[in-house]
Amino acid sequence: MKRFSFNLKGLLGLREWEERVAQQNLSRATQSVVELETRIRQLGEEQESICEYWNESSATSFSRNDRIALQGRMEQTRVDEKALRESLSQAKAEREKALSALTQAMRKKKIVEDLKQRRLEAHRSEVARLENLEVEDIYNARTNGRSGL
Repeated sequence: MKRFSFNLKGLLGLREWEERVAQQNLSRATQSVVELETRIRQLGEEQESICEYWNESSATSFSRNDRIALQGRMEQTRVDEKALRESLSQAKAEREKALSALTQAMRKKKIVEDLKQRRLEAHRSEVARLENLEVEDIYNARTNGRSGL
């Protein structure tokens, strides 16, 4: 019997490769979002520590230079946080694009896999039909051979 061969095997391999690349891109984008969220959280903690230091120091002697330095650090953390939030929104948009690309790659791969499955089923049904024809031919040959004796 003729063996099944899928002539679009290269295309299926390409679709699998595209899906792996899309998964890697999504993973990188997600990792970037997590890192930015962590950095934003750390900046928030730094702002809280600055405020706590300010509160602790205000009870004792607090010079004008200390106040200016703390205000400068607080302002710098606010600027940094604003920049990180903008980067975070861009990273989230990139993650959405990567997720969309992964979904599309999975869809394309599934189409080729379904085509392969349909062709395999058609091949199996053709093989079964040919086997049935052979069995009928053998049966008919035996039946005709016995009746002729």
